[in-house]
Amino acid sequence: MTKGEKAEKYKKKTKLHILSSKSGDLTLENTRNDVILYHLRVLQVLSAAHTAEDVHAYHFALLRQVLENIASFLGVGQFSYVLQQIGVEDQEEVTRIVNALSHKKVYYYESDLMVPDNLEIFSKVMDGLLNKYNFVLHAE
Repeated sequence: MTKGEKAEKYKKKTKLHILSSKSGDLTLENTRNDVILYHLRVLQVLSAAHTAEDVHAYHFALLRQVLENIASFLGVGQFSYVLQQIGVEDQEEVTRIVNALSHKKVYYYESDLMVPDNLEIFSKVMDGLLNKYNFVLHAE
């Protein structure tokens, strides 16, 4: 409604908000001082989990989405290219682990707890992404 030939008609009648779930309550939050691009929002969630050292299996699914988005933006079909660009030495092994942990069956048959090796991989990839691409992530 805010884009296109009829945008002016709706400009004063619309406001952009994000549906958020904080403390178990759903609220509409103003986006004025927040990110509204999906990949940046996912990076906020991942960064918060990384900082709090509260990484779960589903975070690897989100990490894979971000890696695929960046690879697509760079015009490359595989996210292992992004891993190479951020300095991950064993891209094949990290790709295998990210793929395995982001697979739907992991949520049903395995624990959500991360082993230290996987946490280390998550940290390396997150640190590499944030350092290489300098994403600006506002406080969540």
